[in-house]
Amino acid sequence: GTCEKTQFYWEPLTQSLPVARTLPGAVFSTVPRGTPSFDYRYVYMIGGFEDVAHTKPLARMDVFNIDTGNYLSPDGYPMQVARGAPMVALVPHGPTEGQVLIAGGSKSETQHLNTAEFVYVTVVDRSVKPPTTAIQLAAVENELPDGTRALGSAVTLNTGHVLVVGGVGTG
Repeated sequence: GTCEKTQFYWEPLTQSLPVARTLPGAVFSTVPRGTPSFDYRYVYMIGGFEDVAHTKPLARMDVFNIDTGNYLSPDGYPMQVARGAPMVALVPHGPTEGQVLIAGGSKSETQHLNTAEFVYVTVVDRSVKPPTTAIQLAAVENELPDGTRALGSAVTLNTGHVLVVGGVGTG
């Protein structure tokens, strides 16, 4: 079949970033509302570089709440490691449901990382709209199996596992 252009409507949501950055990782939490763990919609902006020369990676994650149109914290959330060009994926189901995996990335144009960390989100108070949440970041104990990697892709599989592919590095 064919689609009529008038059937689609797109209105951009414009909001400036709290910190200027290049090559961040980003993911939208697409877990449906009403599941036991989630009833909000967030966009996670993770790491990146402070400069266009890619020499100053950020150890910061910003979380934008689609429902309120605001960032959850004006100061962002500190990451375990500064990461430019990290690979990120939301795990929508399984034992790590709702966690965001942050893997690899770069310390500079030539130094890449083989570590990862998880973002944990817990609902603190569902009686208010939107619900109050707590966000924590924690290091992952194992490393990327094929060495360091940046500028690749992280894809969530239907098993709840995350497949990390492509990119540049030493693996």
